[in-house]
Amino acid sequence: MRRFYIRCIAVFVAILLLQPTPALANAGTSLTFVLTGHLVLGNLAIGIVEGVMLHHWFKISRRGSILLLIAANYVSTWVGLYGLQVSSYALAKYNPNLIFSLTLQNVGWFLMAMVVMTFLMTLVLEYPFFLWLLRRQLRPLSQAFKATLIVHSISYLLLFGLYRLASPMSFLTQLEFVEAAEIQPAEDYNLYWISPEGNQVMRGDLLGREQEVVTTGVEKGGILEACPAASENHLNLLLNDQVIVENFAGVAALELPDDESLESYSRRDPCDYSNRYEYAVRLTQNSSWIYRTKFWAAEGIYGWSDQEKKSVRFALEAPFAVWHVRHLTHLEGDRLVFQLSQDQIYLLDPHERKIALVARGTSPLVVIPKS
Repeated sequence: MRRFYIRCIAVFVAILLLQPTPALANAGTSLTFVLTGHLVLGNLAIGIVEGVMLHHWFKISRRGSILLLIAANYVSTWVGLYGLQVSSYALAKYNPNLIFSLTLQNVGWFLMAMVVMTFLMTLVLEYPFFLWLLRRQLRPLSQAFKATLIVHSISYLLLFGLYRLASPMSFLTQLEFVEAAEIQPAEDYNLYWISPEGNQVMRGDLLGREQEVVTTGVEKGGILEACPAASENHLNLLLNDQVIVENFAGVAALELPDDESLESYSRRDPCDYSNRYEYAVRLTQNSSWIYRTKFWAAEGIYGWSDQEKKSVRFALEAPFAVWHVRHLTHLEGDRLVFQLSQDQIYLLDPHERKIALVARGTSPLVVIPKS
């Protein structure tokens, strides 16, 4: 008995060692390490806990229940992941509008639906293991169902809490979803972007209403850039280094302000206004705030002001919704425009904590119109 509990403690210590630490901050995110720990050793610990519960409640073999439920957890996790991948592929293929319809306004319901789906899938996949262990009980079918439901309700509550702690979700929990008119910047801006299908360059305002096609037949996976012309004092719109519109804007980016925290910042190429991630393209000189993004979805948008001694961060990285921030632009009045996930373009007021969906597409480029 003593050896058994020592082994259990050793397993839990090993899992704790898999949890993220500051030293690992550049190698991944909290969710990455929790998911890895769950897939590799977490199922072992869950199987031990579930086996002990089953042993105490039904007076069956402790060793047998632990070994079989460890196997059940690995089978249900890996088979379940494969099943979810196949299901999501089928949905994307036969009903692409379902994925396209996901935004910050409804992704919370989608996440809850996925939790319920995975829970039900776990019950179905692990029920035969419980039935085998309880085959000698009176009414084994109903007893196995009750045991499966109760045991997994407990383990899922623990897993839900663990994943919730490891999942930054401030885009959902700290922002109000509003119409773009509520946070429209005072200055006039033009927004250019690539359509969700990847075959058109679009132009519109930041209200999401006046949208028109600039050009068609573009290559998928493109990046929009604003670049000064070689011989004249104007800006050209480029797609994959090819000029598609000449003299299209007055200003596409301003210099970053002097700030001690930017000493290591290297000035980007004058044509590289696309800014996939890192410091925001800046279209205002009247703000002490600096905004940036990083590679990981969990890092989202981070902004700070040394003058005001304040900072903000918004991110969304959760199971089934790992949404990266790209192409960040800082506008007058501390408004932000950026691409979230694969094809959502948002306007954000980080201080009023309001956000609006402006368009669906990629590579948003905000410019000041020609005077």
